[in-house]
Amino acid sequence: MAQQKKIIRLCFALLLFITYVYAKNITVNVGGPGGVLKFDPQNVTDASQGDTIVWKFLGGNHNVVQSDGLASCDQSQTTGFFQSTTNPPTGTFQYTVQEAQGILYYFCSFASHCQNGMWGAIYVGGTAPASLTATTASPTSTAGASAVPSQKSSAVKFVGDFKLVTSATFIVLTLIKFLF
Repeated sequence: MAQQKKIIRLCFALLLFITYVYAKNITVNVGGPGGVLKFDPQNVTDASQGDTIVWKFLGGNHNVVQSDGLASCDQSQTTGFFQSTTNPPTGTFQYTVQEAQGILYYFCSFASHCQNGMWGAIYVGGTAPASLTATTASPTSTAGASAVPSQKSSAVKFVGDFKLVTSATFIVLTLIKFLF
């Protein structure tokens, strides 16, 4: 019986390890000095379930509100939609991706920011189109900003992944030490 409990604890620790290793933080800059009306990047093309999207507020009056369509300037009708306050006191707003696959849309509902192109999308689980240009839409009444995916150096990604794996390994080994 004691052996079974140890195995269950080990499996639980490994599950935590796997979840921790593969989840990542993805930063989206919001606004900026001089009245910048944009999310940068506008589209997150590589999100996975468990990742945390971190909107970092850089200046101006902005918020993040989930919508139901690309370039839609209307709040989502989905139960449990995400929405930040305007200029959160922490300077950031976070959403942990719950979906395994799909597209999450968002916009800034402050004044006419959305109508001026301040909207974006999060593509989850490999749903990003091959060419974002083909799916870029314009909000009602004005032309939207072009969608340009962010590019990360593979070297930077490798270093970040290595640090994450090292940290996760330490955490799992510590858990195992205390569990057994």
